[in-house]
Amino acid sequence: MKVSARTITRRLSTQFKLRCYRPSRKPFLSKKNIRDRLTFCRKYASWTAQDWEKVLFSDESSIRQFRSNKTFVRRPPNTRYNLKYCCPKVKFAPSLMIWSCISSRGTGGLWFMPPGTTINGEVYLDILRQHLKHDMQIKFCKFFMHDGAPCHKKRAVMNWLRDNRIQVIGPWPGNSPDLNPIENAWDHLKTKLEELKPSSITDLKMKINEVWENHFSVDYCKSLIHSMPRRIAAVLKQGGGLSKY
Repeated sequence: MKVSARTITRRLSTQFKLRCYRPSRKPFLSKKNIRDRLTFCRKYASWTAQDWEKVLFSDESSIRQFRSNKTFVRRPPNTRYNLKYCCPKVKFAPSLMIWSCISSRGTGGLWFMPPGTTINGEVYLDILRQHLKHDMQIKFCKFFMHDGAPCHKKRAVMNWLRDNRIQVIGPWPGNSPDLNPIENAWDHLKTKLEELKPSSITDLKMKINEVWENHFSVDYCKSLIHSMPRRIAAVLKQGGGLSKY
């Protein structure tokens, strides 16, 4: 007796509650990543939201002029190729690499790389020299967070942090954006920029500054920082695996 694919799909959905969903897009976690995540989360499991208020979270991000997160569109019949219902794709879209930080007291200043360049160890050290002490002081932060990017691990960078008695959170586990609340800030920034539709690389820079200054309230930043205990608890519950954040 043959059973149709439609019948199998219906039985899986109704009888076994195995419905079809789009898979979550998450970083790949190796066994080492999972071990490191567990080690980190156990180390800081006792920290409260107030403890995390003393941490300055930093990161770099590449911001593209054209970006669309749409996966579905609701449209009338026979209008699939109407420009209003399409997601435009642009080859080699202009982008800017930026560095910044957040804490429970709001956002820090933005640092822009020249177009078409990236942040290496020498550039990163210069950023820290110019911004870190000032940002930590005005945000009343005692600890500094940055991830394990290669430019962060350069000997000159590590020596500078040590010589200036900067207490660094970590070791930060690899492939763990779900543990870093500034990742949510980047996503918020990119979503707002998508709405503003920057017309050029110069306009992109102007609008990044505009959004960073006007769309990140202290309460929003504090809510991100206060999520840290929940993030850590979620990773521990998953045995070091993926979380919803």
